[in-house]
Formats: sequence, C-alpha cells, structure tokens
Amino acid sequence: MTMYRQGDVLLVRDDAASVDGTEVARDRGHVVLAYGEATGHAHAIASKAATLYAIANVAYRVLQLREQAELRHGKIGALRGDHEPIVLPAGRYRVIRQREWTPKGDRYVAD
Repeated sequence: MTMYRQGDVLLVRDDAASVDGTEVARDRGHVVLAYGEATGHAHAIASKAATLYAIANVAYRVLQLREQAELRHGKIGALRGDHEPIVLPAGRYRVIRQREWTPKGDRYVAD
C-alpha cells in the first residue's frame, strides 16, 4: 500500500476506489484537497489531469490522476508554503483528512 502525507492530508493509493460520485469544483483552476484554517493556504493540484470526487457515505474523497501531478501547499496561485511538493504518479487515491478530538467534538485538522 503506497501512502503520501502532506501536513493534515493523507493520500492512500487505491486504484480500485470508486469515482461514482460528485466531481468537486476547482478553485481558480486547482483541485483543492484541503484548505488551511488560518493562513488561506491550501493543499492543491494545478494539473488539468486531476479530478476530485466526493463519494456518498464515505469519510474520504477520491482523487483521480490521469497523469503524474504535483501536490503543492500554499496560497492558490502561488502554492508555495511550509510543505515540500509531492510528485504523485497517475492513479486513484483516497484523500483522508486528519481529524482530532476536542471536548466540543471531533474536527478536521487544518494547517
């Protein structure tokens, strides 16, 4: 099982993952896997060969890459931040956001 982590986003290679869901809209041409909480940064892919799907009744999204692409972190447009870019091979990935428990309930971690 191949995995990649960038901050609070975990990608697990799963070429059998279903893409039978809703395509997530791009933000200024980027596929955004997660937005930051305070900085306005995002974990995003600029490649036109990337598509992100929201799948009903699962706790993750599915990223489909038709060709190799880079996952970058930063402000949309610049995508330079506190994480190094990750080169992802073509394929499908489960996109899992890190969660944390608080006394008010659990929440997604956002860097």
